[in-house]
Amino acid sequence: TDYSHHYNSNGDYVITLTATSGTYELAGTSTETIIGATSNANSYKQVYLRKVELGANITGIGQYTFKNQIQLETITIPAGLKLSGASIFETCQLLKALIVPTGQTALGNNFINYSEIKVLSLPSGVTSVGTYFCRE
Repeated sequence: TDYSHHYNSNGDYVITLTATSGTYELAGTSTETIIGATSNANSYKQVYLRKVELGANITGIGQYTFKNQIQLETITIPAGLKLSGASIFETCQLLKALIVPTGQTALGNNFINYSEIKVLSLPSGVTSVGTYFCRE
């Protein structure tokens, strides 16, 4: 997988993951999301995204991936992509709508906790959600 990043003409930070073969999963840690950059051991810079489009080679989103992305406004999740783990969209304050792809049967703890989502579309196959799924 190739990884590149830059600022576009609108001043948005753009991250590109390019896969020539295989499938890949995004995952974060409890202290930082995958969408971040560590310049050295003593300094952490959070990168804030406004728009995320996930391609067909991304097969899953793991826990904490977009946690604290306070400027995330839109995300496109392809059909069949699996969402697994806790706090995937926790504290995404500008994200107003989320469509969970078909095939999903469970959603983790704190999934959209402290987010401002007004429209949430869940497929009929979702039979369980974790604790503190959504709260203000």
